[in-house]
Parts: sequence; C-alpha cells; structure tokens
Amino acid sequence: MDMDSLIIQMRNDYLVDLDEKFAEIEQLILAVRSEDGQKENYCRLMRHIHSIKGCAGSIGLGFLTTACHNFEDCFSVSPDKIDDELVDMGLKLLDLKKEYAAEMQFRGEADSSLYVSKLREIQNNKADVKCASRALVVETANTMRSLYVAILKELNIDFSFASDGLEALGRILRERFSCVLVSLHSPTISGVSLAKIAKEITEVDYDCKFIVVTGDKNFKNPGNIDYLVTKSPEMSRELMGILKSIARVK
Repeated sequence: MDMDSLIIQMRNDYLVDLDEKFAEIEQLILAVRSEDGQKENYCRLMRHIHSIKGCAGSIGLGFLTTACHNFEDCFSVSPDKIDDELVDMGLKLLDLKKEYAAEMQFRGEADSSLYVSKLREIQNNKADVKCASRALVVETANTMRSLYVAILKELNIDFSFASDGLEALGRILRERFSCVLVSLHSPTISGVSLAKIAKEITEVDYDCKFIVVTGDKNFKNPGNIDYLVTKSPEMSRELMGILKSIARVK
C-alpha cells in the first residue's frame, strides 16, 4: 500500500470513529452548563475538540481543524460564563462538523470553501453581534497576550489566537480577520513575511490589516506592514488608537 492509499484508509477509519466522538461532544455541550461536574465536563469537551483539531489536518480533513479552532475561540471562557446562546453556537458548529464529516465519509471529498462559507455565516450570527471587528493574535508571550486581550475586550473586538506564523497563515486563508496582531519575530513565519505572503496570494480576497510589534527601535517598515508598533510605555495607547481606527470604534 502506497502512502496516499494509507492516508485515505486512515482518514476513513478516523471518520467512522468520529461518529461516537461527536455524540459524546454533543452530550458534553448540553451538560456543560450543569453545576454538577461543570468543570470536569468543560475540560473533557475541550480535550475532545483539541484532539480532533490536532488529528484532522494531518489526514486531509482541514476544515475540521478550522471548525475546531472556531469552537475553541467561542468557548475560551470560564465554564460558569457559558450561557444558552453559547451552547446553541456550540451545537451549530458541531452540526456543521458532522455534515462535513458525513460528506467526506460517503463521497470521499467535500467542497471546503462551501463549508467555510457556512462557518462564516454562523460566525456572523454569533451571540456577540456587537463586536465591531475580528482580530487574530499571533503571540506566545503571556504578558503580551494579556495586554492585547485587555485592549481588544475594552474595544469589544472579537479575537482568536494562533501560536505561530504558519498556523496564522492557515487561519487567514480559511477565515476572515479585520486585523492581525503579530510579533516581528513570530515562530515559523515572521510578522513581516506573514504580511507579505498574505497580501500577495490571491486566496486572501479581503482587507486584512497587519499590526507588527517589535522591541527593535531601529527596525524600519519594509513597506508591506500596515502598522509598525515599537514596544514602549506608549504602546498600549498607540495600539488602542490603531484598533479603534480599524474597527471604526468611536
């Protein structure tokens, strides 16, 4: 058996096993608001989602990885903050994953762009409709993440995380973001390279602003960065102004 055939066999076996996992995920989504075992149910739910996210992409089920990213973003709250609207969102995302997996199982292929469109429709109808924009944060340092999150929450801007430039590029290709907050020295793909690639490839057919943050005061904008921010005591105020402008927040 050649490598391609082996991957197809692994994918088909995985899709069969997903039926049982999806059923357990649905029960956990419904149970996560219950005070009885709430934290345990939440942790089990997120472990299942993280597991699917990690496995799916390696066997040709890239959309499942994207949908799991979105699920994690939606449920990145304290378990006691999960309400009926968030549960409804989780069930809709799960139904979309089920639909995609079923098509892949019975047809062997699926139009990922169609499912991404459906995913965007769910995102546009999410409970937090007051969010004026959506940001992708590409940062590994907890202190910087905390700073960005505080500013984004204050401006009521929705946000997601990526651990490195390569993951960020995949999400930019499959999802829509108003802006990307990224470190100049982001792992795998630097902030400058990420902006350059995203602006040059035709698959990114929407306006996404890149905010590159650096501690190097001597670094000059090569021309493809929308906003270059140098770490300083004024950085928070500068980021606030930039994000307000992008999100058109008054």
